[in-house]
Amino acid sequence: MCGAYVSDAFTVVSSDPTVSVEGERGCVAGRDLNYGEMLLELPLECCLTYAPGAEDALQPISRELELAGIDPRDAALAVAFATEKIQGTDSPWWQYVSNVGAPPKTFPCFFDDKDLDALQSPALQELLVARDNAIKSIAHLYGLELDVLRSSWYLMASRRFGCEEGRFMLPVGDFLNHSFAPSCAWEQPGKGVNAWKLKTVTEVKKGQPLTFCYCEDPNHLLLNTCGFIVSDNPFNRVMARPCDLRRCLAMIANPNSPNDFASFRMAEIEKNLPDPVDNDPGSSMFLVGRVPNGLQWNPLWLNLCGLAQTDGYGAHWSQQPGGTAAYLDSLEKASWALFSTTLEEDQVLLESDTISTNQNLAIQFRLGQKELIAQAISSLRERLLSEQAS
Repeated sequence: MCGAYVSDAFTVVSSDPTVSVEGERGCVAGRDLNYGEMLLELPLECCLTYAPGAEDALQPISRELELAGIDPRDAALAVAFATEKIQGTDSPWWQYVSNVGAPPKTFPCFFDDKDLDALQSPALQELLVARDNAIKSIAHLYGLELDVLRSSWYLMASRRFGCEEGRFMLPVGDFLNHSFAPSCAWEQPGKGVNAWKLKTVTEVKKGQPLTFCYCEDPNHLLLNTCGFIVSDNPFNRVMARPCDLRRCLAMIANPNSPNDFASFRMAEIEKNLPDPVDNDPGSSMFLVGRVPNGLQWNPLWLNLCGLAQTDGYGAHWSQQPGGTAAYLDSLEKASWALFSTTLEEDQVLLESDTISTNQNLAIQFRLGQKELIAQAISSLRERLLSEQAS
């Protein structure tokens, strides 16, 4: 294969124990491996990519791609892969294309209206709609059947490799699945090296999974760009549109405030949570997320929740009798108001055998968001009440 190197320890298995999807392919070590061992070396000529200048052909729809957050190189690669699929056995890449297989009947990258609502994340919904509209424009521009391009996009999105040289799909190399604690890492082409190289970054015992870290994205980005999410994602975060946050704050606004303070409060909230000027799809702000040392709230959200629940008469909530408990209750109410179902309701729904593949994925996504909020509120409550007691 064009001077490629594949280690005798690189073993493809039909079911990877590191992923939750039954029957998902993956790779394991065929023998014990030391740190830094070379497993794959794939010259660029072995990798599927697009013709030089293919991104330029997408110029007529560049604005749609930009709004959808689509890199033109990804679009060009999806078109190239779709073209090879259409050629069938006449394609010189047919063996690779056939090995890649087909996506699920419902592509996790694409949601109908009902499934979009199930995400309970308007910002993510906007991004997914914008991306699907952009893909429809790509299909029209190239005269491709939409279903063919959609399936090719899904397969490309979960397999592509990017570097300064462009975007590529790597035969054999794309069998490895994702892990935030990987056993391997890729060395990119560059500085006179015209190949992708996969090496171990830990000692690996025979039979253990061979994985690499696709990225360190939270689940809303993973779902939008790759079509999957990771349970207990250590980089997960909750994002929300300013308009949704303003709505949640209005729900906890203290009704006992004098009119002048209520007007001031509303003006302050609108000043700190303005709608984006350009109104791009998916414009949102960070609410709470996981960080290496635990959980982190956006200080602005914490401050605005405090502003919303005060009556404007007395001292800061932290200085009032029962003020800390009242503040925490208001923060909890405002944060949960982003969702239309509870965490407990989602846990029950997830056990239903009547939901579709995409609905299942959507519920898992929003369940992860709610678990993060529940943990963050519990942690903050414990800290503030402990500080108050001391």
